[in-house]
Parts: sequence; C-alpha cells; structure tokens
Amino acid sequence: MFFEIHDRLVAILKEDSVPSFQRMFVKYRECMVCGYVITPQTLNFIIATNALRCAKFVLEGTAPKLGGQRANPNYITSYGFFPLHQAAETFSADMVELLLNYGALPNLRTSGDRIIEGLLPLHVAIENTCQHKYLEDNLLSDQSHMKGIVEYIYKLIYLLCLPEMKIFMDTTRVLASQTDNIVDKLWDYIKHGKLVPLAILLLAAQRHFRNLGGFDRIQDLIDDSNFSLAREECGLESGKNTKAQKKLKEKKAQFSNAFMLVRIILNAGEALDAYIQIHSKASHEEVLGKVSAISRIMMWVLVENCPYACPVPDGETDLSKEAIGSSTPEVKGRNAAIKEPCKGQNLYLARDQFLPIWRSVLTCRFLVNIFPSYAPKKESLYSRPVDTKKKVNNQRPCQVGLGLLDTSRSWKSRKDPKVSSAPRSRRLFTTAASTVLKMLKRS
Repeated sequence: MFFEIHDRLVAILKEDSVPSFQRMFVKYRECMVCGYVITPQTLNFIIATNALRCAKFVLEGTAPKLGGQRANPNYITSYGFFPLHQAAETFSADMVELLLNYGALPNLRTSGDRIIEGLLPLHVAIENTCQHKYLEDNLLSDQSHMKGIVEYIYKLIYLLCLPEMKIFMDTTRVLASQTDNIVDKLWDYIKHGKLVPLAILLLAAQRHFRNLGGFDRIQDLIDDSNFSLAREECGLESGKNTKAQKKLKEKKAQFSNAFMLVRIILNAGEALDAYIQIHSKASHEEVLGKVSAISRIMMWVLVENCPYACPVPDGETDLSKEAIGSSTPEVKGRNAAIKEPCKGQNLYLARDQFLPIWRSVLTCRFLVNIFPSYAPKKESLYSRPVDTKKKVNNQRPCQVGLGLLDTSRSWKSRKDPKVSSAPRSRRLFTTAASTVLKMLKRS
C-alpha cells in the first residue's frame, strides 16, 4: 500500500509542507500508521528528504489530526538500521540534532543480514565521509605517509577544511558529542592505521576531546604502543624474521603518523575549526593560504617542507585541480553558478555531487541481479540482501579504501536457464546398447 503514495509523499516532503502532510496523513492513514505508531518507513522517508518541519511534526505527535499517533525515533527499520543512521547518511546535522532532542539513542547499532552489523550512527558518518570525492581523488592512491612523508598529513588537513566538507564534518561533530567511549573509537582507527577517519573524527570533535582529556589519553596509548614495539624489535635477531621486522616498521610508521596528527589538531584544531565555521563559502585558494598561515603560527613540525605555501601551490603538491581550485575570476564565477543549488536542494547538491548515496555503508550488503537483454520486461532490476550462508559467484568488490570498513557490492548475473534435452535418455540407451553388442561380438 505504501508504494501507492510514494510519489505524492516525496513531493510533499521535498517542499517540507506540514499542512500538505497533514492532509495526506488523514487521507492515507492506513498506509502510514501501524498500530499507534507512525511506520518506520514513513519516518525514514521524512529523514531522507531532510523535511525538518514534517519530522518535528510527527515526532511531537500533539496535533489533533494525528490522533495521538507519533513517530518513534528508536524504531528499527526492516533493513536493520535506526532513524539516526538514516540522518547520518543524509548528512543533515539539523536532523540529527532534532532526533536527539526527541529521544533518539546515539549508541544503537545496526543489526541483521541486510546490513553491516554493529555500526553506530557515528560510523556511518565517518565511513561515508571517507568516500568523499576530494579525499579519494587525492589520497586513495597516495601511500607516502607509510614512508614518513609529512606532506600527506598536511594535504589531508587541507582537504578536510574545504567548504565542500562542512556538512560532513558538522554531522560527525554532532554525533561524536553524544556517542559513548569516543576515545576508544578513535583508538580503533589508530590501531588499524586508518589515518583519514582518524583525522575526520579528531578535527570534527576536537572540542569534545579536549573536555574529556582525550588528547592526553591518546598520546599515552601511542607512547605505550611504541614502547611495546621497541621491546619486540629488541627480541628480533638481525638478518632474520624479515616479515616480522617489516610489520614492526609499518606499525611504527602508523603510530608516528597518528602522533603527529594528534599533535597538529591539539595545537591548531581550535583555530582551524573557527575558520571553517566562519568562512563556509571561502574559495579553495583562501583555505589553502589560511591552512598554511595557521601552520606557521602554531609552529607545526616540518613547516618548511609544507607544500601549502601561499600563493597557490604548484603541481608538486599532486592535489587534483578540483581540490586546489582556480585563480581565474571567470572560472570562479562559472563554478559558483553551476554549484549554486535551488531552494531546498542545498543538502542534496552538497552531498550527492561528492558522495553517490548508493555507495553508503548502509546499502553495501545488497545484491544487484543483472538480467540479460532477452529477459522479459517484467523481470526488472531489483536488489535483495546478501545471504551470508551461501557463496556468491561472480562478485565484483568495491572496497572503501580510506575507511576502516571493507565493504563490497556484489553483482550477480542471472544465469541462462538450462534447456532440458528430450533425446538425452535415448542417447544414453543407444551408447549402452552399442557397447554391449561389441562385447558380445568379441566373445
């Protein structure tokens, strides 16, 4: 029944019109209510379209036309996630705050076969941010940080300060302030050597970490880990255990990068965060210059080797042209005209042009069945959850390289139907009969 009102509901939610939503609710109440609660599917559509007024209307549930029925902010969907996970995927900090104000629990985890289990809303925000176009274009193939090259860290911080990253960082900031054991989450990224999600969480939630004393705790954990690695290295004989030595070297590089990043955010995080919040529409060149200026003021390590010196860096920074921007006023104006969204579409444009929503970690456990061209039209493209108990053939992985999760989207082609051969039994009988005759002749 719900699919019958889908198009009308989406049109109303895009306008975020509460009177129109009330009229539709009264007319199609049986499609939008289950018992005494508004269905999770309805609330999920409201959150996905970022209809803040309609969301507040159903969460309050005090309007007479609702008849005492309201939406539950902690109602799990049939796909195994909660409303706060959907808000994190939408990257609407306002929607996240609204759900939290009406009792949404930020520490509920995903569950079920249709989704990656154990994800917090904070995980959804961070892992999806790692798939941002600017981050993947400039960092996915760059492994220079494993060799101790500090330019990688400066490049990462500069990219996170760009205006196109603001909605991603704001959502992460709100969720991190309400998530329990946030220092443990940060330590998980350090242990696995994931520098990009570490930087996202550190820069977005640096104020919250200061209040918790998280920077001191993380630095102590890194020091203890380095001490343990030194003891392991002393136990290895020279010229032997080359694999073990290589692993130790990689771990030492991981902890060294993490320590440097923590020190940078500790010293310059407040200045960078203040600049990001005030100059949300600054050009890429301005952000580039400000990051370099703050680095000099705060006396970051190896400032003389920082590639982000004013003016715009040359090609040695190996940043993509989109991330660096253009110094030509005409090009700036043309890009601004292209990126300027229509009213009510700001969030969608800011998110979808840098992160295709189908790549979200909430939907990466689905199979897409691809039908051949000669298949009947009624057999259209559809998706279904992956059966973890059965092996799937012809899988084509699509990994999230910068984040902690290794997700894969499986593509399965429908096999051609087997044509049963009617003369098969006759051929078998003929073969057996001829064999028997040959044996009789020889005897």
